[in-house]
Amino acid sequence: RCPNQGCIFKDEGCAVECGPNEKKCYLTDYTADGSFISDQEQCVPDGDTCPCGKNTAKCANSDLCLLAAEKELVCPCKAAETECLVTDYNKDGEPTGFSTQCVKEGTACPCGKNTISCPDPNDALAKICVASNMHKRCPAPCTADAILAGNKSCVLTNLDDKGEFKSETIKCIGANETCGIGEGMKRCPSGASIALDTTCVNLYTTGGGNRRLSTSSAQRETCNAIITMSSLRPDAKSKAETVRVKMNSVLQIPSSLKTTLAIKSASTLRRLDGRKLSSTASSMIFHIDDQGIATSATPAQVCEQLKKMVKSSSPALTSAVSAVGVIDSQAGVNLETSSATLQSRSAAAVNQKNEKAGITTRLPTTTTTTTTSTSTTEASTSASTDASTSASTDASTSASTDAS
Repeated sequence: RCPNQGCIFKDEGCAVECGPNEKKCYLTDYTADGSFISDQEQCVPDGDTCPCGKNTAKCANSDLCLLAAEKELVCPCKAAETECLVTDYNKDGEPTGFSTQCVKEGTACPCGKNTISCPDPNDALAKICVASNMHKRCPAPCTADAILAGNKSCVLTNLDDKGEFKSETIKCIGANETCGIGEGMKRCPSGASIALDTTCVNLYTTGGGNRRLSTSSAQRETCNAIITMSSLRPDAKSKAETVRVKMNSVLQIPSSLKTTLAIKSASTLRRLDGRKLSSTASSMIFHIDDQGIATSATPAQVCEQLKKMVKSSSPALTSAVSAVGVIDSQAGVNLETSSATLQSRSAAAVNQKNEKAGITTRLPTTTTTTTTSTSTTEASTSASTDASTSASTDASTSASTDAS
């Protein structure tokens, strides 16, 4: 039992608690052939860079440290580039592929095949990409101004009669409004929104609801969990959305948190005792975003809970992931958490004007690492649909559909 953390896996140490001007770094050590040795946590000043563990390399523009083969798979971009995780869909809205594209810094990321491309209301250079099979309008998360006014974003997930992913919507609701319950889902006393066949459990004894948000700006926290897979099913990518929702349920994720799941694999070549060995590296990238809302569990808390479940070979998590493959519980989980100030598109336009006048305003961003996709919505803004082989176009106020 750990202070403020409850009971944890017997082989897992108590989490390090950092000070107000510090960030947490998670180091993982591996052998030369990529076998997991151990992991540890340490605190460093907010402005410092997290160190890497043995036989790992740092991703560009990040504190995330990975094995060489996994780094090439997860974060191949250079320092002057922006990393874009792109998801392709078929006509039925099922994921068919996940890729990482590198674009010039300051350039918006593209969307994948059969998607709707929408402007992110809180990031002038970002897009929100959703499958176009049943949605002709854009997501509607709360803007930075709406969050400061007390509103909150609501993620509503719907499952079919078999418990598989059906659809998901995101909307902005008032502080005194309730998010509601999607088809095949239920609400737990903790505030978690989970599948009907999952038992409610309070996993977060020190919830994130007490996290203080700035009264002058909305702060967004995100976390990426890189999970190594020992095997993948042939149809793994098409099952990604269903597995994402099952993982949400096992992790007891609150309805204000938005998640995505990407599955990536590639052939690798490594040396062992002078021999060249060919193998396939496979990873799941589980992304958690609080959308600037204080919730009963922060993205960092959920990531650390996921890490514990992987290392303890949790039967519930193993079952949730079984539709796509088998987790390598001996490989550890690499985590990266970051926080940034949300900025509306109108505020971004003002800043761009100021920059041209020689007045620069920088928004604070902090990143933390640790070792051990996709939501679709409806809103009032119409969008364009792209079924081409590259990227979809930006949304506009009049709907335009491309059935090519």
